[in-house]
Amino acid sequence: MSVAIETKSIDLSSWSVLHYAVSALAGVCDYANTDDGKGFNGVDASFGHSLAEKPFESWTPKMVRATYKMVRKYRGQLSGFGIDFDSIPTPEFTDSEIESHKVATRGDAKRTVAIVGENFVLRFPYDPSVVASVKTIPIARWNPSNKVWYFPKTNKDSVARFIEVAKEYTFDATDEVREVSKSVLSVKKANAPSLNDDGVGLELYPFQKEGAKWLVEKEKAMLGWDMGTGKTPTSLVAIHSADAYPALIVTTASMKYTWAEEIEKWLPGKTFKVLNGGKALGKYGDTDFTIINYDILTKHVGQIEHAEFKGAILDESHKIKSRDAKRTRSALKIVKNIPYVFLLSGTPVMNKPVELVTQLQAMNGLSSFGGVKKFINRYCDPTISRWGTDYSGASNLDELHAKLTSTVYNRITKELALPDLPDRTISIIPSSIENRSEYNRIEEDLIAWLIDNKGMASAERASRAEHLVRINVLKDACVRGKMKNIKLWISDFLESGEKLVVFSDSRAVQNTLIEEYPDALTILGSDNAKKKNEAKNKFQNEPNQKLIICSLKGASEGLTLTSGSNALFVDLGWNPATHDQAESRLHRNTQKNAVNCYYILGKNTIDNFIWSLIEKKRKVVGNILDGEEGDLEVNMLDDVIDYLTSKER
Repeated sequence: MSVAIETKSIDLSSWSVLHYAVSALAGVCDYANTDDGKGFNGVDASFGHSLAEKPFESWTPKMVRATYKMVRKYRGQLSGFGIDFDSIPTPEFTDSEIESHKVATRGDAKRTVAIVGENFVLRFPYDPSVVASVKTIPIARWNPSNKVWYFPKTNKDSVARFIEVAKEYTFDATDEVREVSKSVLSVKKANAPSLNDDGVGLELYPFQKEGAKWLVEKEKAMLGWDMGTGKTPTSLVAIHSADAYPALIVTTASMKYTWAEEIEKWLPGKTFKVLNGGKALGKYGDTDFTIINYDILTKHVGQIEHAEFKGAILDESHKIKSRDAKRTRSALKIVKNIPYVFLLSGTPVMNKPVELVTQLQAMNGLSSFGGVKKFINRYCDPTISRWGTDYSGASNLDELHAKLTSTVYNRITKELALPDLPDRTISIIPSSIENRSEYNRIEEDLIAWLIDNKGMASAERASRAEHLVRINVLKDACVRGKMKNIKLWISDFLESGEKLVVFSDSRAVQNTLIEEYPDALTILGSDNAKKKNEAKNKFQNEPNQKLIICSLKGASEGLTLTSGSNALFVDLGWNPATHDQAESRLHRNTQKNAVNCYYILGKNTIDNFIWSLIEKKRKVVGNILDGEEGDLEVNMLDDVIDYLTSKER
C-alpha cells in the first residue's frame, strides 16, 4: 500500500530583506582585495555575490537559512544600509519542511537532458528560477519551435556549468549524456596548463610564464597588461603550448611586421604569412601563423572562417569595442568557433564598460554576467533622456573588476612587473614604406654619385658635408615612406592612456608630426632654454599632457622626462651616444618604471644598416672620451658610404 506524502511550500516572503542585504554588501565588496571593512570577507565573497545576482523568487529555504547565518556577522554594515538584522525572523525550517517545499515547487513533471545530434538538449516545465540558471550556461540557446534549451556537447565551459545547474535542479540524464560529459571534461585535465619549451627560442620572465599558463587554462581570455610587459611573446608561447595551430593574428597595420619578427625570435621553427590588401598569399591556414590587420579583415572573413584555425590572437582588442563597426562584426564571426582566443590590450577597460561588451563576446565571457542586458544595466549606468538611452556611463566598477579578474581578465601593470623586467628595453618595429619607387630611384642616384666621387669624402671637410647632405636625402625619403605607419603607431599608442616621447633627427619630420598632433608639447633644436624647460615641466607635471615631440639632439641633454616611460624614435641619427642620451631622458634615477624604447625602421632600407652600426658602435660609446664623439660620426658616415657603394647596381 502506498502512503501519500503531504507536500507544502514555504512562504519565504518574510526573508526577502536578506536579498537586499546581500545585494547591498555586494555593491561595496571588492572580494576582500583590500582590508577596508566593506562588503564580504574573503570566505563569503563568492557565495554572497552569487546570492545577490539570483532573483529572490528563485531562492530556496536552504539558501534563506544559509544567508541568514552568513550575514549576521555583518550587522554593523547592514545598519548603515538601513537594515535591522535583529528584526529579521530566524528561518527555523526542518529538513522535512525543506524537502516538502522542494517537491511542492518542483511538481510532477521531469527535467531531462539528452543528446540530439551535436547538442545537449534540455527539456523542463517552465520555472523562472531554472530558466535563470540555464541562461548562465555559455552558448545555451532557446529553440522556440521545440520549446527546448540546447548547447554544443563539446563545449567544456557549457558542460561544466550545466553540471553545476544540475546539482541545484535535478535533471534525468541518459547514459550517453553522462559518458559524453565525462569525456569532454576529462580533456581539461589531460590538457592541464603547462608550457611547451620545445621550439621556443627565448625564455619568458616568471610573470609571463604564469600569464601563458593562465591563457592555456582559460582558452578564451584577455591579457590587459601595460605596454612593454610582454603581451606578444606571452601569447605566442601560449598558442605554442596549446598546440593551437594554425593560428590567426589580427593586429593594427603598423604592427603586422613586428609580429612577424617576434614569431621568428620566439618560435623560430614556425612559418607565417602576412596578408595585405584583399588577396591571400596562397591557401588560408597553410602556415602556422597568418597575420592580418583589422582594416582589411572584412575582405577576408569568408575564407578565414573556413580555414579551421585552432587559435586566434586579437592584438589591441579595443579595436573591436564598437559593436556597429564592420571590423567588430567580422572579428566576432571569425573567432566564434576557434578553440583558443586570446585578446591583448594595454588600454584601460574600466573607463567605459560598454566597450567591453563585444570583447567579452569574443571570449564567450558575457554569460558570467548574465548576458548583455544585465551587464549593461549593472555596469554602464544607463541614463534615459529624450534622445534615448545613454550607456556610456560606469557603475559598480569594483564588482566589475572582481568578476572580470575571476573569469577572463588578467591585469599586469609595469609596477607589478618591474622586479622581472630589465630597466630598459629596446624594441624594433619594422615598417613597409609606401614610396618604394621613389626611394629606389634616390638610392640608385646616390650610389652613382658616391662611386663617381669616391675618395672626396676623406679628402676635404666640405666634400664630407655634401656626402652627408645627399645621404640624408635618402634617409628623408625613407621616413616619408614610413610616415603613415608612424602616425598609426602613435595614435594606437595614445589610446593606452600612457605618456609618449617621440624623437626625430629631422626638422621636416618634426614639423609633419606637429601638424598631425597640434596639441603635443615640443622641444626643438631652435627653442631657447626657457621654452624647453616650460615644455619639460608641463610634460612632467600635467597628467593630460600625453605626447611630446622632441628633436633628437635638441632634447638629448639636460632634460628630465621621467613622467613617461615610453620613447619612440622615428628616424636615426649619426651618433650612438646621441641615442643613448635621448633614451636617458626617460631612464633616470627618478624613473619608477621600466623604460621601453621603440625604433621604427623601414624594411629593406638604409635604416637597417644604420641601425646595425648604432648597435655595434653604441657598445663602445662608453669608452669614448668627451670630445671624441665627432670621430665616431665620421666613422659611421664612412661605413654608410662603403655599404652603399658596395651594393650591386
